[in-house]
Amino acid sequence: MAPGGPWERIIANTVANPDEHLPKATRSLATFATCWGGRPAGYYAGGGEKGLEEREVLDGTLFVRVASLTLDRLGWAHESGKGLGRWDHDGFPESSGSDHGVDSPYL
Repeated sequence: MAPGGPWERIIANTVANPDEHLPKATRSLATFATCWGGRPAGYYAGGGEKGLEEREVLDGTLFVRVASLTLDRLGWAHESGKGLGRWDHDGFPESSGSDHGVDSPYL
């Protein structure tokens, strides 16, 4: 991680955010970026026919992009004048997790 790079900004805003789960997510994404952040486009293209659409364009910036999008959703604590958000379940299926192979009351 280069000084002044995106992770410095992401971590500073994560630490200032009161949500207890955001640091865990950011730490995981930063770790993944350290391990796999240098991968070229097409590296994540496997998965057969049932894989993610257009995955051949994914590269190592995936992790910093996800961290940035997470802060877009929950709030850039040092930078935005808007209130900070909370985790929600938008985008999760309405039905029980058993339909998705996961036995969880949260899905």
